[in-house]
Amino acid sequence: YKAMLRYGEALEQLQALSSGGHAAEKCVLTALYETHIARARHEVDGGFVGRSRDTIREAVGVLRRAYKVDRASQKLWKAVQDIFALCLEVESGCEGIGVEILEGMIDEMNGENLGVSEGEGNNLKSDEIEKMNILESNEINDTNISKSKEIAPDSNSAYPDIDRLHNYNVLAAKIALRVLPASAAKPMRAGALYNEAVAYMGWGHRDSAIDSLRKAVQLEPGNPEFWAALGAACITRSARVSQHCFIRAASLAPGPPDVWIGLAALCLTYRDFELAQRCFARAQSLGPSTPAAWAGLALALHGLHDADQPARLLTHAYVLANGRAPLCALLYGLSVVRKPVGRPPPGLAPIHIRPLRRRGSRQLTCAHAHSHSH
Repeated sequence: YKAMLRYGEALEQLQALSSGGHAAEKCVLTALYETHIARARHEVDGGFVGRSRDTIREAVGVLRRAYKVDRASQKLWKAVQDIFALCLEVESGCEGIGVEILEGMIDEMNGENLGVSEGEGNNLKSDEIEKMNILESNEINDTNISKSKEIAPDSNSAYPDIDRLHNYNVLAAKIALRVLPASAAKPMRAGALYNEAVAYMGWGHRDSAIDSLRKAVQLEPGNPEFWAALGAACITRSARVSQHCFIRAASLAPGPPDVWIGLAALCLTYRDFELAQRCFARAQSLGPSTPAAWAGLALALHGLHDADQPARLLTHAYVLANGRAPLCALLYGLSVVRKPVGRPPPGLAPIHIRPLRRRGSRQLTCAHAHSHSH
């Protein structure tokens, strides 16, 4: 049922099991909260944010029950991160869904030593990534924020609730690392490090994310997803390192278009529009229904001063995204407002539109809008 997106039937059967003699069965509880989270993700992607709040609230309740059964479960803490990711994606309406329950679970686990448990993955020796010296470059550099539990006073101060969610999301990832046994397999530890890096990147702690991803690729150098993520994290740090990571990911898995989109984004960042165009074209051939490939090609052609194709490509990307890619919607909107408006046909009187005025704000005229669009 879950594979067919029939979440109602799947949850009905799982709830029947969890309310009977299998109430404390770890496998049943795991399947139950994973199905709730998958349903919430499906609802958020479809724009049903209000409906997803009830689903998330039920998932949190199941996670609390599973926490009492096995608080060292990797799937449990990955699910906690998934809940925080959903809340951060919506960034509103998170009240009353039980996030404070998850925060309480994290606070209970947050002992004196929250760092990575001793074992594989710590004290890693230098390899080719470290030798490339990711952080020592003259490219854009942001502040390396500490990994402490306390939120920096000036960090995202306008949105303290969002900052708190990011903070607990990172702590959940660190707990997942801490509860790993020293004998844990390398892929499991590398996956936990990758999840930690994703949490750091979402919060804007790029240096910490790079550090976690470097350790992940050292543990599992054959994973293309880790290399692609490291390449994306290093785009504003070092073009050479980022390019190396994307090429390594493409050599390991040449099929997925995301790697080529990442490499093209690197080219766009450093204004190599011709190479960006070729990379986006390769991504299109591998994934014709990928909106980012079409939108990226439009940006590359715009950089090459093509006046005709970008608007058409952005329209196609917007249609492909079907409302699920905010960036494609933003770029499409910009292409619409930038489109030159011709004169009305002869004999047709021009239409005069009264400017809108917001309460407590200045009147926004067409001239102001045109100047701000540039």
